[in-house]
Amino acid sequence: MTDGAGLMTASRHVVVTGCSGGGKSTLLAELARRGHAVVDAAVQDYARLCRVYPALGYAASDVPRDSVQARADFILSALRA
Repeated sequence: MTDGAGLMTASRHVVVTGCSGGGKSTLLAELARRGHAVVDAAVQDYARLCRVYPALGYAASDVPRDSVQARADFILSALRA
C-alpha cells in the first residue's frame, strides 16, 4: 500500500476474539464510531444463519438481552410452544 507521495505504508489489522457476551461487538462499534474500518464476523454469521435456517425449515428466534433467568425462561417457553 502506498500513500499519496508514493511511500510504502503499513496496513495494520487486529483480530478481536473472546467469549460470547464479552463485548466484542460493542468494542467494534466504538472503533467504527471513531472512524476505524471494522468487520464484525459475528454479524455476518448471524445474517447468514437468518437466511439459511428458515430455508432448512427451522424457526429462529432472537433471545432477548436480559438476565440469565429471563433468557432461560424465554428459551424454555419457546421449546414448549
